[in-house]
Amino acid sequence: MRAIHLFPLALVLAACAGATPKDVEKMSTVDACYLAMMEPEKKPMVDAEMQRRKANCMDHEAELKKMADAEMRAGGTAPGASGGGERQGGMGGGRY
Repeated sequence: MRAIHLFPLALVLAACAGATPKDVEKMSTVDACYLAMMEPEKKPMVDAEMQRRKANCMDHEAELKKMADAEMRAGGTAPGASGGGERQGGMGGGRY
């Protein structure tokens, strides 16, 4: 059952690999907004498509949050997280 819920997420992530304006045009509004959220460099392309559709990603905020939470549980990256370079301080607070 859980795999069924993650299947649309897998499709969105596959589309993220090399999304073009034509690809975004074919996506649902939620999927396009999720693409913009996960890949900030694609945001201008998605924003242009949202203007064309007269749609607003904020109207789908709850569903986008659910999708991001599902990806986090599946071991993905949080929206906006770079995933590189930065280290959190440990027991010593980084003062060594």
